[in-house]
Amino acid sequence: MLMDVLFEDQHLMIINKPRGLVVHPGAGNLTGTLVELLPTKHLERGGIVHRLDKNTEGLMVVAKTEETQTKLYEMFKTREVHREYIGLVDGKLSKDGTVNKNIIRHPKHRTIYTTHPTEGRDAVTYYSVIKHIGNRTLCRFILETGRTHQIRVHMKSIGHPLVGDPEYNKKAKKSGQGQELASTRLNFTHPITGKKIDIIQIPSKFS
Repeated sequence: MLMDVLFEDQHLMIINKPRGLVVHPGAGNLTGTLVELLPTKHLERGGIVHRLDKNTEGLMVVAKTEETQTKLYEMFKTREVHREYIGLVDGKLSKDGTVNKNIIRHPKHRTIYTTHPTEGRDAVTYYSVIKHIGNRTLCRFILETGRTHQIRVHMKSIGHPLVGDPEYNKKAKKSGQGQELASTRLNFTHPITGKKIDIIQIPSKFS
């Protein structure tokens, strides 16, 4: 598989991860992962500083040096990296909104997550309506935090799960292609050069 690189210098690269590609090796996915395709396998976690779910496509930043990786980790931790996503949810959302709910591992199904009023980790997702497509809504999502399955969990919690999501949408088929969600924008200051980086890539199906 050829890697779709949208930006690259000696410090970092921004790639467009395809849908269906697992980022890190794990149970059930020991080979055929993104890490194996990267030229940065010598670094911790292959230089990857954030993740996308297997069936979430789109933009990821990958460090090429230890110095860059350390600085990018800190930038994500202090929320200096602006991230946007586009996704299709079930139902008609009438207005923009914010979901501010803690996320915790599901007490019965340990591979998924759920919201909780007090326990777990804080999580904030901003969503805005782009357009309606039948009885569905195309939305833009901006993350203040970066919790596992955050958009998927939050949208389910307000009754508008992502279309095709086999884990959080009862309408989705387990054998389907997964959630209709893409990482479409990364905006941050280069941790080494100080230059502004703003990469936008929107899949044609969402344009």
